[in-house]
Amino acid sequence: MELGSSSTQLISTAFVFGLSALAFAYLPFFFTLANGLVKANSGHNARSGSIISVFSVAFIVHFLSCIFFMLGVKLLDVLGAMYQNNYLQQKIFPIFWARGKSSVFSLAGSNGGTEDEGAFLQLYIVQTTADWLMLLGIIVVFLTACAYAVIETKKDSMQFNYVSFFVWLLIANVAGLIIYFVWANIASLALFIPDGANLFDKIVEVYQNLLGSENANNSNGGGKI
Repeated sequence: MELGSSSTQLISTAFVFGLSALAFAYLPFFFTLANGLVKANSGHNARSGSIISVFSVAFIVHFLSCIFFMLGVKLLDVLGAMYQNNYLQQKIFPIFWARGKSSVFSLAGSNGGTEDEGAFLQLYIVQTTADWLMLLGIIVVFLTACAYAVIETKKDSMQFNYVSFFVWLLIANVAGLIIYFVWANIASLALFIPDGANLFDKIVEVYQNLLGSENANNSNGGGKI
């Protein structure tokens, strides 16, 4: 019997490793940003370069976290090679990234039993969380950059100065976008997105699906009197 041949087990395993991948890819980065923001606001980060330094620290923490998770998954695949080569990378993560019950059941070889329905519901919750994290990630970086711009403006002058604010806003957002771009490329590896896709491809896909759903709802609503 092949390891993980049960469709319920496959879907449940996709839930566990998908959730773990999201935790390793997102939580360390955002926690470090939030922690740096709190320290900056309380006066612990008095240096003018605190914006760039905090983004850089967040990136380093993220990099180490993703490397640790990637090595863990690859090690598990090596140890499980006697059952199936690259079981997690080629079997489990494609199930996690599949969208729609029919796609998940097809990859898992499910006949749609009650246990599989329950496992899919758990997986669907994590998939939805992943989609929203992808949508909100860049917004979180932008809001963090704006917060730092306000903090640094207050440090540089006794009163709020709009010129200083826009200068710091530009610096913070440029630094944030660069770090986010590199972060997303590393996160793409740790999330084991199949078919050579990356996080940016998935973000575009989520936006298209969201806009498609809204257009469909508007079309249906437009037909009503």
